Amino acid sequence: AGLASDIELIDDYPSHFSSYNRRKHRWVRGDWQILRWLLGRVPDYSGRLIRNPISLLSQWKILDNLRRSLFEPSLLLLFLGSWLYLPESPIYWTLAAVAVLFLPAYSRLLLALFRVPFDRRQFGGWLRDTVTSFLKENAVAVFALIFLLHQAMILADAIVRSLARVFVTRRKLLEWETAAEAEGQMRPKATVDLYLEWTPAIALLIGFAVWAIRPVALPAAAPILFLWMISRGVSTWLNRKPRTASCSLKEKDSVFLRSAAERIYRYFRDWSSESTAWLIPDSVREDGTVDLRLSPTNLGLLLNARVAAVHLGMAPLAEFVYETRQTLDRVLALPKYRGHLFNWYAIPSLAPIEPLFVSTVDSGNLAASLWALKQAALAFAKEPPAKRGVTKELAEELKIIAETSDRLVREMDFRCLYNRPRRALSIGIDAATGRPAEACYDMLATEARIAAFVAIAKGDAPQEVWFNLARMHTSFKGDRILLSWTGTMFEYLMPALWMRHYPGTMTEQSAQGVVRAQREYARQKGTPWGISESACLGSTEGDHGYMAFGISALAMRRSPDRLVLAPYATFLALPIDAAPTIDNLRRMEEFGWTGRYGFYEAIEYTKTGAETIRSWMAHHQGMSLLAVVNLLANFPLQQYFHAEPQVMATELLLHERAPTAPVSEPGIAIPEPAMAEA
Repeated sequence: AGLASDIELIDDYPSHFSSYNRRKHRWVRGDWQILRWLLGRVPDYSGRLIRNPISLLSQWKILDNLRRSLFEPSLLLLFLGSWLYLPESPIYWTLAAVAVLFLPAYSRLLLALFRVPFDRRQFGGWLRDTVTSFLKENAVAVFALIFLLHQAMILADAIVRSLARVFVTRRKLLEWETAAEAEGQMRPKATVDLYLEWTPAIALLIGFAVWAIRPVALPAAAPILFLWMISRGVSTWLNRKPRTASCSLKEKDSVFLRSAAERIYRYFRDWSSESTAWLIPDSVREDGTVDLRLSPTNLGLLLNARVAAVHLGMAPLAEFVYETRQTLDRVLALPKYRGHLFNWYAIPSLAPIEPLFVSTVDSGNLAASLWALKQAALAFAKEPPAKRGVTKELAEELKIIAETSDRLVREMDFRCLYNRPRRALSIGIDAATGRPAEACYDMLATEARIAAFVAIAKGDAPQEVWFNLARMHTSFKGDRILLSWTGTMFEYLMPALWMRHYPGTMTEQSAQGVVRAQREYARQKGTPWGISESACLGSTEGDHGYMAFGISALAMRRSPDRLVLAPYATFLALPIDAAPTIDNLRRMEEFGWTGRYGFYEAIEYTKTGAETIRSWMAHHQGMSLLAVVNLLANFPLQQYFHAEPQVMATELLLHERAPTAPVSEPGIAIPEPAMAEA
């Protein structure tokens, strides 16, 4: 026997109506089986009566659980009584019973009215949240009314069954069904499912009884009985899978995005070959200038771009396997620091470029890409031969790719990047001295949250790293958005290429808000939208700089007073709001902002007009392609990343709900000089 006291097990929420009801039934049975623990004397393990050792508070919790299990049966009796024998008008009693279900929604609305914020910036967010919460609670009350008859029956069954087993038969007291069994596709029908099938017929019988015993109550009973009769159909509707963004795309939009993806992937096909050691140059200009440097982020996006190409039918599986094996073989031979790739390598010599520095963000991006590649390779290897032509030889090669990817991530030691006094990840480490940088990543709304998540998932950093990331909010046109350092789309949306934005979480709320903010900002400027870090005009003609451009209202650091658009930033918004994003891309295309490898790197608005930065950067091309495949193919990169066991064990961190009343901060901070960075 062993004891592990540092493991936390969390029960997932049921995914369908039957599973929910099965769980509710077994929980209520468990609550009633401990009924005796409300008494002063209880049996010990041998059956001898001893003094009840549990506290008064624990007894109160037991009693409260019993009370809650009696709510639906009691309310059903109130409905039946109002129609069959209670004095006065049946309509009065029926409305009183219905009011019991809707009372919580109106009580919370009243309490919310006492918390109206006096700050004008917060009022829009408060109003939206209050209205949304009120509508949701009313919807919950409607569903509770629809399923009242069914819920009352299953709870009555659980209570009677439990009492009979405890005090009469003494059998099946340990009967239990695991959550996995309840969620299974091949599960047999349970009692709760049979009650659902019988509900319409029972509602009809109740209607006949009302007509026979007290016809005057039929007008009051009919609407409620109708809702009970349709409960089975409503449960079928509730069990439907949510529609994905790709389901609602028009055919012409899918064609447009596939065409854009083909041009983007041409960059990786042209520039990742034997001549570049199967790696990828950092950037290529339209005039033929090539920056033959490799960064870890570029490498990760190259590997995942090939996965995207397979999903979009732009590359056969055999080509994917060959090129990926070649790339990984080169990566294994690269000099590293404690498993981490250096910030830059010269592609011709494969030597690291001084100063030798390990970037935390780059390592996080590469690790996420490698985990996604690993799971993609394993998934491809398991596919039937008819789907992508998987042969036995290819399957073996795919397994080698998966093993190599896993090994590369395993060897990355994020412990050297952890700043223990500040409980945060340093921005990087000087490999020559082994000294981490003093600056740390301390904001949730940055691309660095990938690195923080990966370090925690690997066990190289404690979970407090995640919770110490700042969650300051600002308000923009009624949207509550996490503050970022520079207010770029990249900071908010790039992590979602791999990490899911779960519904109702603060990261999802901020992602949606920042897209709306970008659109509103562009509307005021009269331009397309999509502002992020990107190349820009340099200090001399023909020179290019690279800077972070954002919306200052969302930033801790004020952005340079320049208007620079980056088409890749628009691509990142595809999974958030596809229709206006595609319209924006079409508008950019009409302006002629495309070339051989798709949309150009950036467009800067100057006093003389729009100046196009006619180049393409590997990491921006990769982000664009991954955003397209996530939209068109049901988020394969996210699915692969979350299929990694270490990610599955850590992904609860991504479920952090959006606060109902966050502390908002003005998005105004340090002014930044309008100078290009080399």
